[in-house]
Amino acid sequence: MRVIILAAGAGNRMGTSNLMPKCLLKINGTTIIERLINQLQSLHINDITLVVGYKKKMIIDVVSKINKKIKFICNHAYKEDTNILSLTLALKDRLSPYYLFEADCVFDNNCIDLIFDPRFSNQSVWFSKGLLKSGQYGGVIKADNFGKVKDLRVINQYDQKYKCYNKLIGIMKVGETEIDNYAYHLFNAYQKNIKQYYHLPWINNLSELNSYLCDFGDFKVASVNSISDYESAKELFKNEAC
Repeated sequence: MRVIILAAGAGNRMGTSNLMPKCLLKINGTTIIERLINQLQSLHINDITLVVGYKKKMIIDVVSKINKKIKFICNHAYKEDTNILSLTLALKDRLSPYYLFEADCVFDNNCIDLIFDPRFSNQSVWFSKGLLKSGQYGGVIKADNFGKVKDLRVINQYDQKYKCYNKLIGIMKVGETEIDNYAYHLFNAYQKNIKQYYHLPWINNLSELNSYLCDFGDFKVASVNSISDYESAKELFKNEAC
């Protein structure tokens, strides 16, 4: 299975004090991107495409030292793009089923094992970390008792009416059955506006695209979008080595 990692953004929510890409921040002595690639390599996953943009040379220099087989794609419009263009560039380079990782997410090894669990087979899967909590916003998802996704959306601020929804974390899997249809809608959407999330073409065509929800439960996972997120992630993983 192919892995696409999105690492083009400037991480504006980290504030002006942060001058490096978020994926190069360190968790327990290892950068976030090195940690992820080491975890992938431990499962012998080497078909990796990394989409870069902001301070791309810094990322390429770090990653190339641990895996020279990774393919780099540059998103020159990263300042205008939310993330839909980054994914589009990777899929236009090669269209095939894939796992998508956002490069500012930190996973424990149990999460990685679950992500690549063979029971998912060719299914398309969205991954989450528990129910939506007060103050959270972004991608939320709701599934039926069999795990099939019934609703998916992006919210701009916390809304209590979604408290029974799960909070998405930055990873998804697009299986063989959905890849062509999703790519069709993705390519059409990015041509109209690159200031949107890659989730939106799926949201707007939910009835056509079957997918399932997998929650990480008690496994450790963090998304680094702000300084406070980073401090929380360092605390969460401080006693763990990848």
